[in-house]
Amino acid sequence: MRKWLDTQLTEYSCNLCGLQSDRFIFERIDGLRVVQCKECGLVYLNPRPKDDLIPTQYDCNYILSRSSIGDMLTASKGRLLVLKENGISSFGKALEVGCSTGEFCQYVHNRGVDVTGIDISGSAIKIARSRYKTIPFYVGTIDNIISEESYEALFAFEVIEHVHDPDMFFKKASDLLEKNGFLCITTPSFECAEFVGFDNWVGFSMSFEHLYFFSSTTIGKYAAKHGMQVVCTLYGGGKGLNSHMCNQYTIKEMSKYLLKSMHLLESVRRIKRIMQLTLPIKHDYQSKEIRHNLLMILQKQ
Repeated sequence: MRKWLDTQLTEYSCNLCGLQSDRFIFERIDGLRVVQCKECGLVYLNPRPKDDLIPTQYDCNYILSRSSIGDMLTASKGRLLVLKENGISSFGKALEVGCSTGEFCQYVHNRGVDVTGIDISGSAIKIARSRYKTIPFYVGTIDNIISEESYEALFAFEVIEHVHDPDMFFKKASDLLEKNGFLCITTPSFECAEFVGFDNWVGFSMSFEHLYFFSSTTIGKYAAKHGMQVVCTLYGGGKGLNSHMCNQYTIKEMSKYLLKSMHLLESVRRIKRIMQLTLPIKHDYQSKEIRHNLLMILQKQ
């Protein structure tokens, strides 16, 4: 967890409606304040780190702390199944923003999709290029894309909570999409924070690089603002409680340490990847119960 100096922080107005009318709702243990716009309901850090300091958080250590290849493969299968269940069974040209080390790109590439990946982390892109040599990967953000080409599909998994300008993100996404093209996003759900209580929500006690906290309502407002409509809204990823997530994290790290000390970690990972290739495809997203993770599909009009 990084502690920021006052000189590294700056005040911002609401990114969604532009007003400077917010109310304090929570202070994270890193000392940064979470506020909510009184007008539109957007939740964000204010003050927050200056824009030029944000990329410094995504170094090699950050990338190596993310999920394993096997976990990413499982998530990729589940997300494509969600698309299929919502009538999106095929698409030819796609862009993944925040592609990390490239597992989702590789998964759709193997199914005939012409896919490109982009990520703010040079460390992540270096790994992606070394693993998946036939896919184009670039260092940058969505606003770095200068292209007259359009895409049938854009993907941004666990991305929008990191970007310094979500309004620009949704505008650029809409500009890059073909008519009737779709944007699939996932992000921690602020609705879960309201449901379980701010003190209990894991979203305020981990992942301190997050700048924004979205609900299905605020994402819907961004979509309408930039010519997109909501196709579906689903929730997954567990209950989002601190105790549950911390215990799960501790057990996972302890198991990893023990396997590594016995020189079995890589063997277990290989077995896990083989099993995940043969297991039936499934996902835990549903619409009936608010959970920690929010998945939304938006379509350009």
